[in-house]
Amino acid sequence: MMAAQIFQELPQRRLAPDRISFNALLSACAGASLWTRALELLEQMTSCAVEPGSITRNVVITACENALQWEVVLQLLEPDKPNGAPQSATNLHHSAWWLSKQSPSKISKQRALALAQRAVGKLQDFKVKELVSLLRSFSSMLVSDPTLFGRAAERLVLDTGTTGMLQTQEFANLAWAFASTGSNTQIFPAIQRALVQRGQALVEDGKSVEDDPVARDYAEGMLGVVWSLNYAGLLSEAFLNFATSTLKRLTGSAAQLAESWPRTSCSDVAADAPWVVVESRQAMVLLKPAGWQVDDDDQVLSDDVWSLSTFVSQMLPLRRCPLIGAKPFSRGFLHRLDVPTSGLILVAKSVSSFYDLRLQLASGRLQRDYQALCHGSLSPSRHEVRAAVHWWSDGRSSSSSIGWFGRPSITTYRPGDPGDPGTSGGTLRGRGVALTMRCIRIVTGRKHQIRVHSAHIGHPVVCDGRYSTTATYQLDLNWCPRNFLHRYSLQFCTDGTTMTVSSSLPNDLADALRRGFMKNAEFTMVHQKC
Repeated sequence: MMAAQIFQELPQRRLAPDRISFNALLSACAGASLWTRALELLEQMTSCAVEPGSITRNVVITACENALQWEVVLQLLEPDKPNGAPQSATNLHHSAWWLSKQSPSKISKQRALALAQRAVGKLQDFKVKELVSLLRSFSSMLVSDPTLFGRAAERLVLDTGTTGMLQTQEFANLAWAFASTGSNTQIFPAIQRALVQRGQALVEDGKSVEDDPVARDYAEGMLGVVWSLNYAGLLSEAFLNFATSTLKRLTGSAAQLAESWPRTSCSDVAADAPWVVVESRQAMVLLKPAGWQVDDDDQVLSDDVWSLSTFVSQMLPLRRCPLIGAKPFSRGFLHRLDVPTSGLILVAKSVSSFYDLRLQLASGRLQRDYQALCHGSLSPSRHEVRAAVHWWSDGRSSSSSIGWFGRPSITTYRPGDPGDPGTSGGTLRGRGVALTMRCIRIVTGRKHQIRVHSAHIGHPVVCDGRYSTTATYQLDLNWCPRNFLHRYSLQFCTDGTTMTVSSSLPNDLADALRRGFMKNAEFTMVHQKC
């Protein structure tokens, strides 16, 4: 590093290192994520009688943040620690954000609660954007200090001039913070008024999400606010109607898409390929087999995983359906499924239908139902699981977990209809082993939600190598090739018609179920009536 070499030559040139030279070297450390070297230099500043400034601390924090050293960042932000930062409103806001990146623990919870109490005393010192970020960080940890959230709501409702500087996504973050923590609801009318005013202005200016980033940010923020209002039980028909009409005008006419066209050849796909279950002018439903990735962004796929977007683009030429290749619009995919999970996938064929269907999803109008075979005898009285799901978004872990920290999540369980082979439900009992087939609906859509919720209540999905014990997984592999989870039903509205699309259990899972019977000949099916 050139900066380090120059720094070492300072004594030879009879020059004393000062804050500027230290900051230059620290900046180089931050760029290279050399967090241990940055901490050493911070200590060296003290020995050289050079007082670290706010810029110095921020650069050291950046070096630690780039290396994902969240615990060290928090120590640097503690005012009573050596080289700790002053406890300003800005630093409190940063502390809350970095604390939300910590692994959930009793210590991190205690820190979060203490931090929330300190923030109350600094409430008037926060900039509005900092305050929104602070509340969002606390809500992601499910910390809902009533005094903090109540006073913050009062300030934000009264300070309408300042809240006008917020971006629409920040309004969505604010709505999510209050909805997920069940806090003061007086903030919601103010958020809705702000979105109505902005939406009307964008429509009057003729903006479009396809070529205007502000309109696109507004559409994304609107979807977030609708989701939060629906989750809180406060979504009115009037506001939903406004959101529907505004998004339609910002996304263009639904008539922009021609009717279905002849398909191109799909020769370069796996033998067990997806197929179209139903198709309309605006959307189609695919059946995704296990082993296929719903690649709606720039993910790099492993060699043993097939790309669903490649399959769709071979069916629908990009020149006729450019949405399929548009990453800002998730290539038209409305939702994901884990690679080892099979089931129905909804794909929009126009920008207008993409946002219309996403609005249905945010408002709870789009229903997704699954079949799962779980370990144990799951009681018919078990109808719901409410448990926060936490996962890392920075690559530290690909598993989700249940704890005091995370996003509120709801999964509902119900028996299937014994007369319907597509949704049969019941319990298999025999030889000291029990397995239960249940129909599952997700109210929220978190990463691995069904799998982690089922494991949380002691009934992991069969052949789930991530959320069951190694011994159980190895035994399951003797008769089941993959996790026994299948999305069998979607209900949504397209072209003015409500559609319910269903899929029977795929062959590999149906065969596994038969093998389970043969391997455990004493098993009997005990149906649970709806």
